[in-house]
Amino acid sequence: MKKARTSTNQQFQIFSKFNLLFTDWRNYSLIFLIVTAIVFSNQIWIHSETRPPHWDMATHLSNSLTYFNRFNLSQLFEYIFTYRFYPPLVYWNASIYLSLFGFSIPTAILSNFTFLLILSYSTYELGKEFWSKSVGLLATVFLLATPMFVSQFKEFQIDAPLSAMVALALVLLIKTREFSSEKRSIVFGIVFGLGLLTKWTFLLFMILPLFTALFLTLRSVINKKRELFRVRNAIFSGLVAYLVSGFWYLSNLRNLRIDVVASLQSGIKEGDPLVGSLESNLYYFFNLINSQLYLVPVLFFLTGLFFLYYKRDAINLRKNLYLLTFIFGAVLIFTFLRNKDARYTLPILSAVAVVSTFWLNFLKEKQRLVLSILLIGYSILTFLAVSFGLSFLPKNVIVDLNEKNKLVLFAQNGYLIGPPTRENWYLVEAIEYIKKTPNSSFAFEGLDTIWFNKSALSFYAQKGQLRFVSNSQEADLLLIRNGEEINCPSERVETKTFLLPDGTKLKICK
Repeated sequence: MKKARTSTNQQFQIFSKFNLLFTDWRNYSLIFLIVTAIVFSNQIWIHSETRPPHWDMATHLSNSLTYFNRFNLSQLFEYIFTYRFYPPLVYWNASIYLSLFGFSIPTAILSNFTFLLILSYSTYELGKEFWSKSVGLLATVFLLATPMFVSQFKEFQIDAPLSAMVALALVLLIKTREFSSEKRSIVFGIVFGLGLLTKWTFLLFMILPLFTALFLTLRSVINKKRELFRVRNAIFSGLVAYLVSGFWYLSNLRNLRIDVVASLQSGIKEGDPLVGSLESNLYYFFNLINSQLYLVPVLFFLTGLFFLYYKRDAINLRKNLYLLTFIFGAVLIFTFLRNKDARYTLPILSAVAVVSTFWLNFLKEKQRLVLSILLIGYSILTFLAVSFGLSFLPKNVIVDLNEKNKLVLFAQNGYLIGPPTRENWYLVEAIEYIKKTPNSSFAFEGLDTIWFNKSALSFYAQKGQLRFVSNSQEADLLLIRNGEEINCPSERVETKTFLLPDGTKLKICK
């Protein structure tokens, strides 16, 4: 026991010595500069990319346009209580940017700046809270270069903002010190409420860390009877969270219940693996490698898990209880949901980043320095490769395990998107052509795929104040897309044809 305490003291001395090189204000400034550089590069990317938005992004853009159009005092009630399937925080944030710079896709993506800052700050604080400032800084660099975050912040979606709010709520929960601080408990309650207004799955990530905090709180109360104020702070924190988010959920409860049930069942339609099957149980493990991290970061993470086990004295176990329940609890919960996607467990990566980097502080100084430099270099190269492509690196390194499973060791693409393309899917041109016929409505029939889909057509129609109808018989104009040679219906005349990048044709019939 004495030996273990001596070992722990030596570890903290190493952390303290290494931490002298870092100060919070320097690190905050550096993180802000990194975030600004990422936002700037993302704007370069979106101005270079010519493909239209895919299904989910187009849906979120349509939702943001609805909120933006109601962003004024005369429609304040409608604006606050608007229901567009998802909670409103991301759209509220976007409304501020869109009102300043005008509605456009680049501006919508620019609004990610808020959540990118929150995510970076929260990851730094997590690393600092559990280990040291140097760990916090390295974990932040590690996180921002993960291929999935590199991609997601180039799009206008909800999962990256959700990751930011989850990370912030987690670090604030830890800072309450099991609800011993009244002020921090109130702040945590506010952020928890805002997290629920980001996406309802926020609760699934926070439920086990919250139970951990409540368990430790009750244990403190039982052991020290004078600490009943902790229970009061915990209850007060919950009430604050309810006040922040309850109004939206209560006013939209009926629609929300219907849509959430439908969303949970959509995994069946999409062919997601059956819960309990081997494929389902390993789904998020494979996605951690194939989509979220790639091989090198995964090796850092596995090494971190080994060090957590190897250094499992009482102090370190208590310190990392929140991280472990957060990571493995979330993976377990989402594994038992039928609807699966690599994006759904994205918020765990802030904690994964801390576990992946803390162990470097246990190494000798030279080893720590060399590995830190190599990790930073890898992170920079990965960010550039996924964002813009690097000709001197392989496009991908993939190992086929069997017919169904593969391991992506490295790839110059993230999730759905990678380096910008010059592909023209003529969706915007088709909309502009339709605009030439005043007060016209249009419908779409045929192939609905990622880069030419009904969601994107609906968004551009909404943006251009056109009527997009589902019944082709009622439409003034008909858009037809198919892989084979197609002709307009006999009662219509072909007025325009576009050859799309995948070889299909888009015809406009009047």
